[in-house]
Amino acid sequence: MLRMRFMPCDFHPILLVLGNAADLARFADLLAGFARTGDAIDLERSGVFSEDTTVRLVEETTPPGLWRDGTSGRRLIWRLTRDQATEFAREVSKIADGHTLAGSATLECEVLNEIRIKVSLGEFEDEFLLGNAC
Repeated sequence: MLRMRFMPCDFHPILLVLGNAADLARFADLLAGFARTGDAIDLERSGVFSEDTTVRLVEETTPPGLWRDGTSGRRLIWRLTRDQATEFAREVSKIADGHTLAGSATLECEVLNEIRIKVSLGEFEDEFLLGNAC
């Protein structure tokens, strides 16, 4: 199951995205599809499970990156160009290609104070982020 959760922190907040190789391949396809069309995507409505986080991916550049949307602490807006989405799809595909049993990528636009996205394969137990992990 592809899953995500926003993990706020005073210094380095992140959005953690976890899944197996097939899940991450679907996530890469989602990013590639956005790169082709530029149509806005709600990640949780597109197969990325979360109990408390929503992320809307939109084609915007001011400012690029992942940000709180201002209405709620766990509602995020991810602003990317199509070129950035293409590059991120490639990064996620490298993890999902099956050449390693574990790995991760950090997706960021290198803008001051943006929320970084860590996409991970095999670095956490299956129950992590499902709400019943200790």
